[in-house]
Amino acid sequence: MSQYHVRCECGGVSLTIHGQPLRVSVCHCLACRRRTGSVMSVQARFLAADLQLQGETREYTRLADSGNAIRQLFCSRCAGIICYYNSALPTLAIVPAGMLAEALPPPDVSVYECRKAGWLSLCGDMQHLD
Repeated sequence: MSQYHVRCECGGVSLTIHGQPLRVSVCHCLACRRRTGSVMSVQARFLAADLQLQGETREYTRLADSGNAIRQLFCSRCAGIICYYNSALPTLAIVPAGMLAEALPPPDVSVYECRKAGWLSLCGDMQHLD
């Protein structure tokens, strides 16, 4: 079984994931762009039951462009987002790819492409969704 490790910037929160990602995606929605400070985000979905969280986190809930509630867990000291949960996917946890110590497989889906930066080109075999 694979293991993935997440740690915030200050080291106050860590996450161990026992299992493979169910999906790796890029997202171009405005909320993800704001969250990352970039033109898109990259994240992986895992079974929530496969996560072991250590350390003190805080939560922030926002509405996604889809209308779903997104509950973000972040470090109470450095504010690094450790993972988040989509109300439409109650058994899954979503982890920002940049927080993982290990490399992920390439993304297999690109969502909200209607908001993709015009100069951005995506390579590889993936599903493209507006």
